[in-house]
Amino acid sequence: MDRSLEPIVYLDIGTSFVKATHLSSKWKALVPGDKFASTKTYNFPRFALSRIDTAETENDITEGVESAFGELFKSIKSKSIEDYPEFDNPKLRKKDRFHIMQLMYNLMNGIVHTKGADMCPLILTEKLNTTTKQRAKVFEYVFETMNVPGLYLTSTPVLTLFSESRDTGMVIEASESTTHVISIKDGYALRNFLGEYSRVGFDVTRELMSRAGNDVWDNLNPYERCTVSLIRDGAIQPTYPLEHITKDHLEKAVNEVYFPSGGKSVVEEIHATITRTTEKLISFTNMFDNLTISGGIASIAGLDNKIIFNLNSRNDKILAKLIPRKATYKYAAPIIGARMLAAVPGFRDIMSTKTKYYERGAEHLAGKIA
Repeated sequence: MDRSLEPIVYLDIGTSFVKATHLSSKWKALVPGDKFASTKTYNFPRFALSRIDTAETENDITEGVESAFGELFKSIKSKSIEDYPEFDNPKLRKKDRFHIMQLMYNLMNGIVHTKGADMCPLILTEKLNTTTKQRAKVFEYVFETMNVPGLYLTSTPVLTLFSESRDTGMVIEASESTTHVISIKDGYALRNFLGEYSRVGFDVTRELMSRAGNDVWDNLNPYERCTVSLIRDGAIQPTYPLEHITKDHLEKAVNEVYFPSGGKSVVEEIHATITRTTEKLISFTNMFDNLTISGGIASIAGLDNKIIFNLNSRNDKILAKLIPRKATYKYAAPIIGARMLAAVPGFRDIMSTKTKYYERGAEHLAGKIA
């Protein structure tokens, strides 16, 4: 069998949400010219994990997540969270990333393989500020505990750039827990030139609650706060006790977080990062031809359009040749990028394997990350 046609599992474990999919040539491609596609991508809150711990099929996952949401909405409407102790369980809140990673990998691997078949390789994302020591623990867990045959550890900005058919450029990622500006060269994130804005998607959620006149934020448990994020993203309609949230509140919340009056705006951080980077990497001219704006928060209340407008409005030589653009596939950009990466000839040859792990060690592999 051609190894390039084997299924690959893709996982993105965020602060509040988990994205999981399987890339395989068995299904019709969603991107022209791309031989890899997925039957379904799962994107759900981490609080729902308790309902899919024993899932074995796609239907089990769907039913488990729907059940978790149903119970959550009951608790919110009745304000009787004590009737649903599952949603206020400290052990559930603290489920570590390794447990989630193994759970989702087993589910995705089981969907594309029959029992006893070979395990799928894994494409896994990490935060840009992850340390080498933390990465080494990931390699150790993946190869020693999960028995995964191959691992490619990368970041969502790199995959977002791949989705634009580029491997060099700059990416702004506005997500639930980070707002980063990163330079990428030949498919590798230059972490020494990472720019980080101090405010993130969670701040938008808090500001949204304040703007809506709700003083209940401190009384909401982590799962109810997750529901506020879903309202913020337009995924669900406001309901008690959050029924007063409007689009106007959201727009004002975004402006206050990313363009505060009397404070440093996200565009100023972008400009400062680009300035630092161009001074050190002036020879990499093609890196500064484009700036892609992505992340789960990027399109909320037109944030990406506002960033583009503010960048284009600055009379600055450094920004003169820069072409800011929104990620074509928005939320799905990292998944599309993973598909494109998996379809590259020889991709499996550059993955970290168990053989390389035992020969070179986790620390060595952790130092060579995209």
